[in-house]
Amino acid sequence: ILTAIIYPDSAIYANGETAEDIQKDLTAKVTALNKTLPSFKQIKKVELRETEFVKTTSKKTKRNLVQ
Repeated sequence: ILTAIIYPDSAIYANGETAEDIQKDLTAKVTALNKTLPSFKQIKKVELRETEFVKTTSKKTKRNLVQ
């Protein structure tokens, strides 16, 4: 299952939204994006992270550590 693992930007969601509100907003955005993509590229699940991704010294995400 193609899953989007998202760490929400605190600048965008700084108005005291709950995790449920953020989840609904991001799911709506993913649904809109999926309408433009072929079925094999569509995101089926959205997961929120509470901690930032582990990064290298050059600020790239260490993909093998994303869970």
